[in-house]
Amino acid sequence: MLYCAHCGARYLAKGNYSGRGANRSYRPYYTCYSRAKSNKKYIIDPNCKNPSYAVPVLDDIILNEIRKLFTCHDYFESILQSSTPPPAPNNDLEIELLSKQIISIQGQISRLLDLYQLDGIGIDDIHDRIKSLQEEKVKLQETITKLSTPNLPETEKSYPIAMYYH
Repeated sequence: MLYCAHCGARYLAKGNYSGRGANRSYRPYYTCYSRAKSNKKYIIDPNCKNPSYAVPVLDDIILNEIRKLFTCHDYFESILQSSTPPPAPNNDLEIELLSKQIISIQGQISRLLDLYQLDGIGIDDIHDRIKSLQEEKVKLQETITKLSTPNLPETEKSYPIAMYYH
């Protein structure tokens, strides 16, 4: 997998057509999701300015790196010793939105309890609603915890060499 050296977002392959008629050609390139803005859930830094790379150029770089890693054990060891992990994704905005949802849920629970205290609604009527709000709140808190402490699977912890070519 390829990751952006600037924001840490994954790279995707896309392309454009250029020219007209017989001169029309497709030019594929790699760009990070943050820069492409093609899928909101993968955008880490909406202001990322890391460059895009022509597919053939970056593919050649990647293949040459893989060849070097297989043929030269010392080169492989030097990469392992000098590699730094990709930047952690910035989930601050999503955490902020989830926190606001939790505050909203707490307000709903509080209003339901106020209705009960004013004899506006019976305990049986609000019990199920409060229980579902509490469950939703717990799920949101668990999501915030996961976003705050990323736990990548082993395959995601490998640091791709190609991300450092820019």
